[in-house]
Amino acid sequence: MARSQFHFHNVNVSSDSYVTEYKAPTDESVRLLKEMESEAKQKIVDSITVNNTEFECNIQSEIDGLNDKTTYCVTYRMNGKKSRLYVDIPNWKRPTDVEVMIKVRDELAKDIASNMIDSVLRNAETRGVFIDKFKSVS
Repeated sequence: MARSQFHFHNVNVSSDSYVTEYKAPTDESVRLLKEMESEAKQKIVDSITVNNTEFECNIQSEIDGLNDKTTYCVTYRMNGKKSRLYVDIPNWKRPTDVEVMIKVRDELAKDIASNMIDSVLRNAETRGVFIDKFKSVS
């Protein structure tokens, strides 16, 4: 957008007028914009990789009468990596089986997501996605 300024001076009156000029995009600029958008979309698609997602899970519970809680030990293997998670449920709240399943599910989902994000970030760092100036921020 170009902005031009005109000054008109009269013996008695001084006036400023502003003219704004709008130019329609050229065919070439539209083509370049679409090409850049297409390349950006392709980079995003190329950067998202979902590998094999094998998953095995085993849940065991142990009642701790002294602390009035039940500890659920969730052992899972995802993509060949074994992990363990402990979820404590207070017995004094008297949760239903469904409430226990929801709590264990939510904690398991957080743990899996955390492990996956760590893996993705490490992979991105080795591929050079993060440049040096970002590393010095933390």
